[in-house]
Amino acid sequence: MECTWFLNGIFDLFRIRGKIVKYRPTTGFSNRESFKAIIYSAELARVFILLGLPAGDKTRQSYLVPSWIMNGSPEIKAEFLRVLFNFDGSISLRTRRESAIEMNYTMNKHKDFISNGEQFLSQLKTLLSQFGVSSGKIHIRYCAKEKYTLMLFITNGPSILRFHEKIGFLNDDKIQRLETAVFRINKYRRINQGAEILARLKDKSGTDRIAIEKINEISQVRYTRRQFEHMRRGETLIPIDMLFAARKILKE
Repeated sequence: MECTWFLNGIFDLFRIRGKIVKYRPTTGFSNRESFKAIIYSAELARVFILLGLPAGDKTRQSYLVPSWIMNGSPEIKAEFLRVLFNFDGSISLRTRRESAIEMNYTMNKHKDFISNGEQFLSQLKTLLSQFGVSSGKIHIRYCAKEKYTLMLFITNGPSILRFHEKIGFLNDDKIQRLETAVFRINKYRRINQGAEILARLKDKSGTDRIAIEKINEISQVRYTRRQFEHMRRGETLIPIDMLFAARKILKE
């Protein structure tokens, strides 16, 4: 549980104990009980506020990503995104259409603070893009009691792969779901690039038949020589799974 991880980290750093409290959220789309970590320490609260953390009801607060993070090292930015998505992000895996994968980050804002929420998510888009992760436009949906849910989606297969490689999660369940997403993307997703990689493999192997035999030895899907030939010529989209296999054979 994220709350336990957070409280253990606080205790390791500051030797201050906190507690976990169960509550039922009044915003968002879930009716299930949630949990929050509470720490009673005025000194620690002041430290967090100086670092740029909002105090009080975040739905009625204006805040942005602290400048020391926006201008920080790649390691700081990656760690910030990892913790942020670990707490308020999710990854959706469909059972009927395995190739449909969606990651999202959500936050709730009172109607008077929607603009600030959009600014915050725009900053997240900027940080994600620095790791090669593309996110879509910001979606806003009415929630309840003058509050709205703002959502940022990542649905691009290569972007999810880069999120897995360079950012990731801390929660074991989310780590496993992301690993499953990576497996499905490698197996099903196709992209409009990489024909030159297949051409290099064909030149090195001598024929399309030998090249695809080598690919089929390590790929998760079996391909025919005709499929390989069309993809090598750039006549059809190429499975990421095939490209990974080709690059592994070429030792690239």
